[in-house]
Amino acid sequence: MDSWKSSVPDHMISLFQENERDKFPNKDYPEEEWTTTIYKARKEDVLLRLELMGVTLERAKAVFEQWRLEELDMYTEWLSEGNDWATDTKEALEQFTINEWMRRVPAVIRDRYSSDRKNEPEDEIERRMHSTSYDDGWLFFACEDVRFVYRLILEARPETEWISLDISNLLDGGYYDEDVKLISESRKPDALERSILEPVVIMAEGKTDIRALQASLEALYPSVAELFSFFDHDTLSVDGGANFLSKFLKAFAAARTPVKIVAVFDNDAAGRMEFQRLERLTLPSNIRALCLPEIEFARAYPTVGPQGTHKMDINGDAVGIELLMGQHNLCDGDGELFPIRWTQYYSGSKSYQGEVSDKDAVQKAFFKDIAAPRDSMAARKKFPELDLLWRTIFERLN
Repeated sequence: MDSWKSSVPDHMISLFQENERDKFPNKDYPEEEWTTTIYKARKEDVLLRLELMGVTLERAKAVFEQWRLEELDMYTEWLSEGNDWATDTKEALEQFTINEWMRRVPAVIRDRYSSDRKNEPEDEIERRMHSTSYDDGWLFFACEDVRFVYRLILEARPETEWISLDISNLLDGGYYDEDVKLISESRKPDALERSILEPVVIMAEGKTDIRALQASLEALYPSVAELFSFFDHDTLSVDGGANFLSKFLKAFAAARTPVKIVAVFDNDAAGRMEFQRLERLTLPSNIRALCLPEIEFARAYPTVGPQGTHKMDINGDAVGIELLMGQHNLCDGDGELFPIRWTQYYSGSKSYQGEVSDKDAVQKAFFKDIAAPRDSMAARKKFPELDLLWRTIFERLN
């Protein structure tokens, strides 16, 4: 569908992960000891990656329409200056809607590079969509990010199941080493060019939160795991807590750092208070913040305090990451939920702060559970609260 000389550009690299690499004997020349090296991803995984990178269907359609109107203005002006040769193209652009573009895409993809294609184009639109000229073609219409074109092509071809990137010729030509890890090396933190391959940095209140978020992403959504990196509390002994997380975000905002950041606060008294303070500020668009989502079973959760044991809604007061580790992991040996113990009163939010009474047991059970081999769909069903959290994070990126 698309090709590049001498190297693989970032816009192609961004669609794949290193674990999708495959190498096998070249089927076209079985007598030779040649190999084919590709990256191959499911269409639904590529669409999710595009979505997380901001290449949504709605935006892609808007980019097409912006291009069409600019082209129409240009040809209208040329026609007004007496250039009659612009007539056919102007009239074609007037009827060239995004729906018409998408309707024609399957046939264009099928025939565009065919050597035995003999039929003359039926109209100006077909001629332009089959054109392989950079300035003239309407399949790959001019835009700042060709991934918008990729998105529309994938949407226009519902029968497509797999997307592949073939780097065999580049390896054979010596442009890359045979054992190059093209995707992972391009996404390294110390890569010379960051551009669109910059991963989204996930921040949270503490190292346990980060560990749980990283493990759950790899289990629930492995197809986008390489699009994210996680704040390292351990290496430099960085302080944790809602207050410190809020300070970090303000510092990054003041420094005008271009890195995309998503900060996850606990849905408890301290986390909610800091999150609400941040909401009153004007953070740059690359920095997003959210609280852990409300948990359905937490609306009637056992609590222990000075006034005894009660079931109550702990959303907003005591929902830390442990509440998302699976309801089955929150139970003791008798199948009873570990209660919330109230620890501190926050006058600013006029509410008590609480946490699970046996956090260590919950965490130990969870990390063993999340590491058990299962497919991603089964993992999402096993941990619906973490699935909800990740879907919320994905939404916040758009």
